[in-house]
Amino acid sequence: MPVNGILDINSSERKVIVKPADPEFEMFEIVIENIYANSTYNGKKVDAGTKIGKTTTARHCKSRTLDIQVIC
Repeated sequence: MPVNGILDINSSERKVIVKPADPEFEMFEIVIENIYANSTYNGKKVDAGTKIGKTTTARHCKSRTLDIQVIC
């Protein structure tokens, strides 16, 4: 489910951390890896469903994948 949130983009690690702004998700931290993120969104609130970047080739295989973790 897409969420509204503030993005913390780490381009060198190809990682984005989403700090949700929606009350039902505020206790979580969403980590997206293997992404070339648009750095203009760093530190900004982004609406749910906004395209924030493109997938990269994963380090251990050739397929294009996103790794998403939800941490509470």
